Amino acid sequence: MKSQLAPIFETVLNATIQAAESEDGMHLVEAEKDNFSLDSDSEEGDIAGIDVDPAFLDEKCAAVHAIGNMALNCSSLMLPHLERVCKVLENLSGYYHENVRYHVCLTMTQISFGLLRLHTGKPDCDDKFEWEKGLPIKTTLPD
Repeated sequence: MKSQLAPIFETVLNATIQAAESEDGMHLVEAEKDNFSLDSDSEEGDIAGIDVDPAFLDEKCAAVHAIGNMALNCSSLMLPHLERVCKVLENLSGYYHENVRYHVCLTMTQISFGLLRLHTGKPDCDDKFEWEKGLPIKTTLPD
């Protein structure tokens, strides 16, 4: 996947981040003028609520999920963009919709495993990570 995506990686990532950051599916709904209100402070143009397009939420989740897959499978290509990606994910980590928050958590996990693959040189995610007891650096203590 990495070799096929390399020429267009930055373009795809930019479009994906733009979709993840987008709020185009949310629209403020103004209160109707004819409705009677007991609130003496109510004025025309008051906000009655927010209209959310469900397709917008699906698109946002799919964009976050795509970022995670790119980070997992193309970690060397993602590395220069990681700071920007993490800022976007941090902004979405407290999003009001639970599905978006779920995909942010999943993407952070995929980034971690992608970095592990990059660091260990093990591209196959099905390989079990062989853990050895002790510190990663062998040291000898003076007698």
